[in-house]
Amino acid sequence: MAQKVEYVVNELPTLKKSVANEWIKWLSYMPEIYTKKKGELESKSDYELSVANLRQIKKYNERERLLPLFKNYYDDKCIIPYYRQILSYIKNNSIEDLMLEKLDKEQLQLANKKISDFDKYSREEIERKIKIYEQKENYDKLSMIDSFVFHILSRRYCEYASMYGENYSALSSQKKQI
Repeated sequence: MAQKVEYVVNELPTLKKSVANEWIKWLSYMPEIYTKKKGELESKSDYELSVANLRQIKKYNERERLLPLFKNYYDDKCIIPYYRQILSYIKNNSIEDLMLEKLDKEQLQLANKKISDFDKYSREEIERKIKIYEQKENYDKLSMIDSFVFHILSRRYCEYASMYGENYSALSSQKKQI
């Protein structure tokens, strides 16, 4: 007689593809200053590294390990344990911190100017731009500065929308059954 096997269905929040694509873009971006700093840290012996240096190396390695997981998620090829790692990572890490770490002072100044230029736009115009740039083919064409601007505008819009009961978050309210 065959035994009956019961499967437990896990419900996990669904990560929006646009958010995954944003993480992919920023994890992939390796400006010269970033790669130089990473190389300098990795060239030192363990005895020459401070605890802060070791934490930074750990952060770099974790980002490199997670990048293919994000790509697999985006392509619908991600298995549950890796998906949980992605969710944990975005819950415990700020994409804005990553952006600020990878943009230099001049790029940030230019981004701030562009952001202030959007103050003259209506909420509806900004919402329209956000919807256009959420699409992968449009987002991928943005420069890193414009990607940062888009992120800040999206966040501002999301915060505004959430004050009025609209739900705009990285994790959709839908549950993904796995």
